[in-house]
Amino acid sequence: MSIISAHLETLLLLTTTFPGREIMRKSGVYVVIRRLHEEVEDEDVKELVERLVNVLMRDEEKVQEVKEDEIEEVA
Repeated sequence: MSIISAHLETLLLLTTTFPGREIMRKSGVYVVIRRLHEEVEDEDVKELVERLVNVLMRDEEKVQEVKEDEIEEVA
């Protein structure tokens, strides 16, 4: 695993909480990650970048709706 992959995995872990996602959005992480995606040739790194971008760009309201639907199904 490359050092870049390790850092991307860490960022992905930070996206597991709403505050983590908000801090990354406000800090401009997306701009840096987008540039990394343009420059890197390693397919594993590109995949991690795409996963991170998908999490950062998704709509929090939709995420909340999905979580509420899952809770109702379990109950």
